[in-house]
Amino acid sequence: MSFARGFSLDLLSRKIRVNVISPGSIDTPVFSKMVPEEHIDFAKQLWTNFIHAYKGESECLI
Repeated sequence: MSFARGFSLDLLSRKIRVNVISPGSIDTPVFSKMVPEEHIDFAKQLWTNFIHAYKGESECLI
C-alpha cells in the first residue's frame, strides 16, 4: 500500500490515478496439505478471526 501512495503522489501532477488491489485469503486444497490435519479447524478459525475478515473459497476464483 505504501508503494501505491508514493506512486500516486508522483503521478498526481500528471492527473494519473493509481488503484490498488490487495489479495485476500483463499481456502484451497493446498491449505490442508500445509497444515497438519489435527490443526486445520483451529488454523481456519484463527485465519478467519484474526488475519482476514473474509476468507474466500476456491470457487470464488472461477
